[in-house]
Parts: sequence; C-alpha cells; structure tokens
Amino acid sequence: MFLPVLMIGGKCSCFRAKPAHFSGHLPLPRATCEIQGYVYDAKMRSARLARTFWNDPELANRLEKEAAELKRRFNQDFWLADREFFALAIDGDGLLCAT
Repeated sequence: MFLPVLMIGGKCSCFRAKPAHFSGHLPLPRATCEIQGYVYDAKMRSARLARTFWNDPELANRLEKEAAELKRRFNQDFWLADREFFALAIDGDGLLCAT
C-alpha cells in the first residue's frame, strides 16, 4: 500500500494527457513518487537505528522487509514501460501521471 499524498495548501497536482473529467474535476494525486521515497528512506534509517542503538533486531528486520516491499511495489506500479521512466504520481483514479 502506498502512502497517500498530504495536501498542503493544494500545492500538489499532476497532469496527464486527459487532465480533467467532463465535470472539470482533476483527480488529485493519491500517491507521489517523492513521498514513497521518503517512506522508504525513513524505514531504512529506522531499521539501522533499531539494530545499532535500540538493540531490536526484530524491529530492524521488519522495517527492512517493509522497505523492500515498498521498493518492489513502487518499481512495479509507478513504471511507465512505454516511456521507460517512472511516473511522478498515481492520481485519485489510479492512473499514472507522467508529468
């Protein structure tokens, strides 16, 4: 499961070939690539803390497994094969946003 986008002042948006529905509604991003990266980094750094300073290898292992699963899912779900790069976001309709 990807971490949802936190909207701060409506500053996060993405565009695609058909950016709006007939109603003029633009679905906001459900998940952005940056947030997935932040979560991955936080899990890996927390795992290092758990193992090195908190003496909790069980927590460290769990966090590393969660980070690996997030990376696998990101690579699978955000990849735009026809363009050979990663999408910037997944919008509220579940569609990939290239730009």
